[in-house]
Amino acid sequence: MFVDSVLKLITSTFVFVKNIRSNEDALTDIRTSMISNKALFKSALELERYYYISSQTLPRRYWRPHGFATASDSEQITKAIKFHKLADKTLADVIESTLGAAYLTDPTNTSLKLALQAAHQLQVPLETVLLWSDFNQLFEAEKIECLYDASLRECSIERVTEIVGHTFKNTGLIVEALTHASVPASSVPCYQRLEFLGDAVLDFCVTDYLFEKYGTAPPGLLHNLRKSSVNNDILSVLCVQLKLHTHIRHGSSYLLESILQFVQLVQGSTEKEGEYWLDFNPPKVLSDVIESLIGAVYVDCEFRLEPVLKLFKRWLKPLLEKHISLQSIQEHPVGKLKYFVQAYGCHQCETRNITQNASGPKNCIVFIHQKPFTSGSGLNTREARKEAATRACELLQQDETLLPRLCTCKQSIDF
Repeated sequence: MFVDSVLKLITSTFVFVKNIRSNEDALTDIRTSMISNKALFKSALELERYYYISSQTLPRRYWRPHGFATASDSEQITKAIKFHKLADKTLADVIESTLGAAYLTDPTNTSLKLALQAAHQLQVPLETVLLWSDFNQLFEAEKIECLYDASLRECSIERVTEIVGHTFKNTGLIVEALTHASVPASSVPCYQRLEFLGDAVLDFCVTDYLFEKYGTAPPGLLHNLRKSSVNNDILSVLCVQLKLHTHIRHGSSYLLESILQFVQLVQGSTEKEGEYWLDFNPPKVLSDVIESLIGAVYVDCEFRLEPVLKLFKRWLKPLLEKHISLQSIQEHPVGKLKYFVQAYGCHQCETRNITQNASGPKNCIVFIHQKPFTSGSGLNTREARKEAATRACELLQQDETLLPRLCTCKQSIDF
């Protein structure tokens, strides 16, 4: 989990500065091609990483000094010493874990420099970027000047600057970070590119925080914590708490209505504990703006992480400290269901919203390994999801043999 966020941060930054005219979808495709399992597997083969992987326990009778053999060695023993079977994914994972080891070698601010150097050695295609400062040099050489006219006063730059706590050298980044694609004839691009970058930066900040706080927790539990700590729901709540929703530039009446409905739900739940927002179904624009503003700060600070980490500690960390814990992620029916099946080792459980009549009740079905398991209905989607997940939890808890019969996942996580 931790390694994913480091690799995602490095490659997202490179893709952003290198492809200055590409939209979010194109940036995502380029990044995927750089760090896909296929690409990492190819690097592992070329670097002959398979020589250094310990894939099985080694009985003492199989141990030999390098290049040493005895006349008594049978064909089976010789084969066991010289060969082992490895999955493609294993080789790809070794590239990622090596990068993570480089990052964790030095817990100071230079650790990302070591990770960047390791990425080069592991053949991640970063071209001429050898130092972290090279990202900004490449960006300055390629960037397009923003044509935004601040005199238009289309958003309160002073108020947003106060909320962010950072004085921007390029105030056009603020406007870009707040501009939705629905704005007609906008003088600045919409926030999607900054959102792409901010997503990677925020993912790193959250993962770094969780790894430091819950570093001894099993990987599956850390994964659940991260899913609860950075998602559309919690970031939308943060956007409303910061009152950033009032500064979003958009041209959609439907979007405005959705935002107002969500604001009312949040304002009526301020005293609740845990993940009270899981049923609110917020418009995605709210979480997008949080990510795009984080991306804007990252760009304005010449791709230095320290200012963004400070912003994370002021914005999101208090919300995580208050509402996200090992206990809270199990309290909501949907979260409880996910925790229950993943604790067993099952990774094929999902909820799907089923809409048959736009004006009628909403339905939701829980699927385990692509097979319908339970269903729920309600006046809205969140009620349907809650009911379906509650029924699934009750059935799984009543019959301990049910999930083992349904699940065909081979890997089990011991909690």
